[in-house]
Amino acid sequence: MMKTFTKILCAALALLSVSSLFAQQGYEKSNEIFRLGVETRFDYLNQALDGEQLYGASGFKVRYFNLRMDGQITPKFTYSWRQRFNNINSAADFVNNTDWLHLTYKPNQNWAISAGKQVVMIGGWEYDRAPIDVYYCSEYWNNVNCFQLGASVAFT
Repeated sequence: MMKTFTKILCAALALLSVSSLFAQQGYEKSNEIFRLGVETRFDYLNQALDGEQLYGASGFKVRYFNLRMDGQITPKFTYSWRQRFNNINSAADFVNNTDWLHLTYKPNQNWAISAGKQVVMIGGWEYDRAPIDVYYCSEYWNNVNCFQLGASVAFT
């Protein structure tokens, strides 16, 4: 029974990884009003207590499940939103599990003004990647949230 379940799970994971490659083609188009993306990460956790494996607690776990929406409302206004669903979300956790949700106004091709919950440019190497891609975290990364409410102005 367990071998059959493991084979089915591996086949499903293989299909999900291939389908996500095709789903991301064309994601960088700049004239779409609505783009939807899903980011997932499955980990195998081997739980043990005093050297004895806990079979009921070990296995594949969904470590991260993110929903991402981006789009261009008008030629000068864009938006971006990424929400994490790795835990059971309550109304109080919704804001904490929102990585970013911001609106950007581009008056010309060189300037951009953005407001909302954004990524704060702080920290070390862990902040160069999305949390879904970080496999080893420092104490600093575990205790300092890099997503905060604010506004920014950028010149490129």
